[in-house]
Amino acid sequence: MEKKLDQFYEFIDGLMEEDLEDLKLTEEDKGGLNNVGDKGN
Repeated sequence: MEKKLDQFYEFIDGLMEEDLEDLKLTEEDKGGLNNVGDKGN
C-alpha cells in the first residue's frame, strides 16, 4: 500500500510540475478567453 502511495505522490508531483507552466498560461489567458465573444476571435 505504501509503495502505491509513494508512486501516486510521485505521479502528482510530476503532474503539478508540468501543469504549473500550463496554469500560468491559463491564468494569463483567462482575461482573453472571457472576452473571446466580444472580440470575435
